[in-house]
Amino acid sequence: MKWSLVLVILLTLLCGVASALAAEEIVFWNWPFHVEPMKSEVVPWFQENVVKVLPEGFRVAEDYGPPTYDEIRRKFILQAQTGKPDVIEGLLEYVLSYKKMGLIEPLTSKFEEWSEKDQFMETAINALKIDGELWGIPYLVNVRLLLYRKSIFEKYGLKVPESWTEFVDTASKITKAEDRRMFGFSFTSEKGEPRVFQEFISFYFQLSDSLYRMENGKWVINATPQQLTAVLGLYYDLMWRYDIPGVNPEERGIGGGAQDQGFVQGKYAMVAAGPWMIGYGKNYPEIIADTGIAPLPVAPGGRSATYLEVKPIMINKFSKHKDVAWEIVKFVTSKEFIALENKVEGANPPRKDVAALKDFQEDPWQMVFVNNLSTGRALEPINWDLPQRAITEAIHKVIYKQSSPVEAGQWLYEELKKLAEEGKI
Repeated sequence: MKWSLVLVILLTLLCGVASALAAEEIVFWNWPFHVEPMKSEVVPWFQENVVKVLPEGFRVAEDYGPPTYDEIRRKFILQAQTGKPDVIEGLLEYVLSYKKMGLIEPLTSKFEEWSEKDQFMETAINALKIDGELWGIPYLVNVRLLLYRKSIFEKYGLKVPESWTEFVDTASKITKAEDRRMFGFSFTSEKGEPRVFQEFISFYFQLSDSLYRMENGKWVINATPQQLTAVLGLYYDLMWRYDIPGVNPEERGIGGGAQDQGFVQGKYAMVAAGPWMIGYGKNYPEIIADTGIAPLPVAPGGRSATYLEVKPIMINKFSKHKDVAWEIVKFVTSKEFIALENKVEGANPPRKDVAALKDFQEDPWQMVFVNNLSTGRALEPINWDLPQRAITEAIHKVIYKQSSPVEAGQWLYEELKKLAEEGKI
């Protein structure tokens, strides 16, 4: 009798294992799932609850794709036609290139039939529309603002910079006063790092609404050499204007993750960053308490403006299970998931019902960013791959003193213009 019971149990277990192995796997690439505190706080909740929206016989793989956005983009382009990943998280800058290559599924009809569609901010939805179709569903929005260490400014009697001139001057003063133990500011410059472009365009938007404009059905350069020179001049001045630099020359080539960690570890007094910094600061509560938030310093003759980030969830056009993939998309952009994800990451919600929650309404960190969303500018719906590379190259020209800001600005203008003329955007 005992052996019979053991046999029944073993057979049951074996059947369960066989059933799990036979389950159809849905692959979801999602960069935030690789980083803390998302990895330890959000991923377990996702794994436990996503099964509730999956049809019988399906499961979500626990492999969330490559660990960097640049690698995700490259690998998705190479393997999308295999049907995997089925669902992909990404950056606004990638949407048009995926769309042009025919790699993502239009979601307009599915979204219009969704009972929760009216909960999404119109600005966030419009940012993901190209040629009248919706190509992704937003799960967060944010803007770049100036994060600064309040105690450092109080210690040296400094005021938060409001202009680029004050900005460069203040950054150098802090580096000098702290004897280079802390530098005044940090900007990213790693090749392939999306934040390099995002920081650059945040300052550029103070001078113009767009880098390109549509003219007679074609994209043409909207930027001027003078505007590009001005932004590159800011990078040059932060690095080279004073004998004591505002930015650490030894950290040329730094990426976004290292910059975030550097700020919460006390390496910089100021960074241009978004609300996600509170996530990096969970182990440094004293630093977050000491962090002030202000609009980015404004360019001469410019206006307060910054980059509006909208992150979408997209469906691979070649997925063999698009209906199941859509269930994943709805789950990851649901009220419950966004409320958890945005709270943990510190991002701003693209859903009105989440923004209305007490946790967000009464969170002073959230509200500073929310109150500045109106200064955010969305990117033009073009393929940003090559313009981003050109911008990074121009930044390198000035921070490595290979060119003056004027020379680099003219070079960048010609490169961006040529990309439009050759139809490469």
